[in-house]
Amino acid sequence: MTEMSEISDEKKNLHLWMGILHWIIAIFLVSFPLFIKGFGSTLFYLSLFFVVVIHWTYLSGECFISFLMRRHNNPDYQPGQNIDENVEMSAVTGKENYDRIMKIGLFVYGLIVFFVLFRNSEWIPKWFSVAVVLTYFFYIYALYQGHGRYPTSIFFSVVFTLMLGMLWAWAFTHHGQNRQTLPQTQHHTQKGHKKNRTPPSKSVSSKKKSPVSVSTST
Repeated sequence: MTEMSEISDEKKNLHLWMGILHWIIAIFLVSFPLFIKGFGSTLFYLSLFFVVVIHWTYLSGECFISFLMRRHNNPDYQPGQNIDENVEMSAVTGKENYDRIMKIGLFVYGLIVFFVLFRNSEWIPKWFSVAVVLTYFFYIYALYQGHGRYPTSIFFSVVFTLMLGMLWAWAFTHHGQNRQTLPQTQHHTQKGHKKNRTPPSKSVSSKKKSPVSVSTST
């Protein structure tokens, strides 16, 4: 009995710490774009979004951390077998609170991604922003309806992978255009400075000659 209780306590501690780590990652994914902007950080965040969602599809709707915890409890556990039974994040918040927070969090995550996409409409088409978020919400709905496994997982995996490729294609195009316009802008700026530059005024010092007085003696 003592060994069983010690093993149980070890599992509880592991679930708790892994749950804290999982919640920190979730908070980071939601809050990161609210504080950091810019082309590089935007590309990183959106790429991370696609990587996260794509890796869900490979695990039949599960996160890698949650899958490891379920496999730790049951070595025979298969991906997607029981995605509603979370063991690590619910160890922090409790089962009922976890269900509510997770549903709200997934919805907010989609809105944040849409906000980031739409905020960068100068290089990301608006139709792409709408398509990404709608596909994401359809995928989350399919997961809650119990359709996280094949063939649904393969379909969404292909779609999200294609979207990730399109994002990087637009990113390279936008970055290339910026590199071409930057030297031209610097050239025009330097040219304008040369035109506006006035030649230095030459100061000519004129010496006044004192008149020579000629005295005549008689």
